[in-house]
Amino acid sequence: MLLAVEDGRLREQLLATCNQGFARLTTGGQAVNGNCVLWAIGDAGEVVRIAIGADGALDALDALTVAFTPIGGRGIVAGRFDARKPGEQLAVFGYGGEALLLFADREGRWQQEAIFRDSERGHWLCAAEFDDRNATDELLVCGYSQRVVLIAQPPGAADRRATR
Repeated sequence: MLLAVEDGRLREQLLATCNQGFARLTTGGQAVNGNCVLWAIGDAGEVVRIAIGADGALDALDALTVAFTPIGGRGIVAGRFDARKPGEQLAVFGYGGEALLLFADREGRWQQEAIFRDSERGHWLCAAEFDDRNATDELLVCGYSQRVVLIAQPPGAADRRATR
């Protein structure tokens, strides 16, 4: 639900729905026509892109399910995680134990690529800039394996690798 104050009155508008409820929400991604972009991952695995008008106009709302991931998503972040891929990129992680890179290809179709597999269920994911020697954001994942794992693109290399 998005709440906004218009003409001194509270107005609410449903942004998106999913089968089993949303598990996590993040902001970011490429704004189109100045729109604000939100991302949500549902507990059933759906990944939803929500764009809101640049002026907060609720009538400019656009929600689109872009992918389905394994059930139990527990983390979603937007950023630039692979310099070789154009367009919007997301990373998701959850109970399946697999961190996935989601990206729109040159034709605008969403693709998934496994970038890390943990030995147990995943529970948390965040993005940060730890290494400014590359042009990408790094990912941190953790879960029931009792490890914190950094997923980074090495300086000057095109391939992703997981380091601990």
